[in-house]
Amino acid sequence: MLERLFVRPKRKSRKFLFGLNNFKSFKENQLIEIKPLTIICGVNNCGKSSIIQSLLLSSQSLELTEKFRGYPLLIRYPYDFREPIYKTSLLFEGDLCHLSDFYNVLNRYSKDKEFSFNFEIESTKFSVTFFNPYKENPLEAYVKNIDIIGDGYNLQIESKFEENNDKFNYSCLIKKLNFQHLLWRCPFGYFKSRKYLSNKNFEETFIINHLIKDIKVIFNGFLPEKLLLPYDRFSNEINLIIQRFGEGLKELKSFKKRINEELEFILLRTEGKTKDYGRKIIKETYYSFFEYYENKIFEDLLKKFHYIGPLRDEPHRYYQFYDIRNLDIGNKGQYAAQILTLEGDLQIPTFKTFEIKDGKLIFEKVKLKDLSLKKGLSIWFKKLNLPSINPKKLEHILFKIVVNLQKSDEYVTLQDVGFGISQILPVYVESLRMEKGHTLVLEQPEIHLHPSMQSKLADFLISMAISGKNFLIETHSEHLINRICLRIAQDHSNTIKNIISLVFVEPPKEDKTGKFIGSKIKRIILNNYGEIENWPVGFFDDLDSGKIIQAAIKKRKKEANGEI
Repeated sequence: MLERLFVRPKRKSRKFLFGLNNFKSFKENQLIEIKPLTIICGVNNCGKSSIIQSLLLSSQSLELTEKFRGYPLLIRYPYDFREPIYKTSLLFEGDLCHLSDFYNVLNRYSKDKEFSFNFEIESTKFSVTFFNPYKENPLEAYVKNIDIIGDGYNLQIESKFEENNDKFNYSCLIKKLNFQHLLWRCPFGYFKSRKYLSNKNFEETFIINHLIKDIKVIFNGFLPEKLLLPYDRFSNEINLIIQRFGEGLKELKSFKKRINEELEFILLRTEGKTKDYGRKIIKETYYSFFEYYENKIFEDLLKKFHYIGPLRDEPHRYYQFYDIRNLDIGNKGQYAAQILTLEGDLQIPTFKTFEIKDGKLIFEKVKLKDLSLKKGLSIWFKKLNLPSINPKKLEHILFKIVVNLQKSDEYVTLQDVGFGISQILPVYVESLRMEKGHTLVLEQPEIHLHPSMQSKLADFLISMAISGKNFLIETHSEHLINRICLRIAQDHSNTIKNIISLVFVEPPKEDKTGKFIGSKIKRIILNNYGEIENWPVGFFDDLDSGKIIQAAIKKRKKEANGEI
């Protein structure tokens, strides 16, 4: 592959919308805004988990880039000129989620037997539709079509599926390519001029009519990563255009010269055997027409997902493991103790805590020169009035996590203090150690937690989100939501309100005619005072509280009248 000749600048945090269509209980396209602290609520079996699963599916499909990267064989073997062999775009069984196969996630009312994901970051919109052309293999899903719209460009890709003598051929072709403002993204280090881009004849004649049918689409999972074009085809077309249009396009000679200069520059940077026959290979192999950098925005977002499920690992009296670094937390948080033991002294990203002064919430950055995982955990456990915990080595591979009982010098193991601490420990460990910009997905983090600890968890998550980390949470906890509303009311700067996206998912149903209506995502509006302005039906129903008051009044009246 030709290496990139410039570095893409870092991008600031942007508005991120995600939509899904015909995925599980969702029929029509439904959008959710993803913010640093995104909270999904709803009754059981309404579709909350489907939102999380669709994002986890996207993430794990992109994470295994080498296995699911659709490079043509000729990129790996320069003298192999066969057509690209495309691999499945989605990984249904992975580390983050287990979704079985294509038909398990497809909405059963989908007429076209396809589902789609939609991503939007400010002015860039990316829509991808998946289908399964090989029905005998439900484990696979392929890109059916892609539509990318941005500032001054539009790329449309569609698939082609043919059956001939019991042989199936799947390929992806460019349907539309609006090249305005894109050519400067080519990996040509010396190519700075953009004067050709405003030439309509150049764009329509050179790109659309002559080259588009020869462009090969290379995927990273389901994201188009590169468009490849044979060098000879690229160079010959320039000559044809010059001959056809004569004097009016002599300036294109300069463009061709710059391309040749770039090829020479690349060859000078090669070493060993490649340098000896590089000039021959460069004209025989495909070379990168341009690298589609806009998809990197979505790739960066989706590949930075961490996940802890609702059923977390039970506490153990002892933990046995070897000194292995760079561990994942595990879907059940089962490696939290191991991470705390082996990485407890490693430095973690800085974070903010808060204080309430005169009824006003104020965030303050923790000022420690060497902020380790154990120190960060100690700060938060002390602030939230939780007992301190520490790993203790017993033998070479045998450890235990000890808990210091408050108001005493007694130490016990995690198994001796109930489920609460052990269930929340993975959430705190992973939140503290993950990098800023990464996203931790949590399903029902409140399980086995006392109501007061659920509220304290909300305080912790708010502070981590303010510190630059992202959270996607599916919850049934009224205490967690109420604490967030309280903190919004106490925050005079309205910072908390601006980083929170709260949605309610309505379950699927049938209308009066029997037509299936899929799950709906409703945005919950929080004002600056922490009040919910559009309280949906079924959102933390207070019917029992009202009934208790009514029953108590009736009972007192009957007691007063001597009826009971």
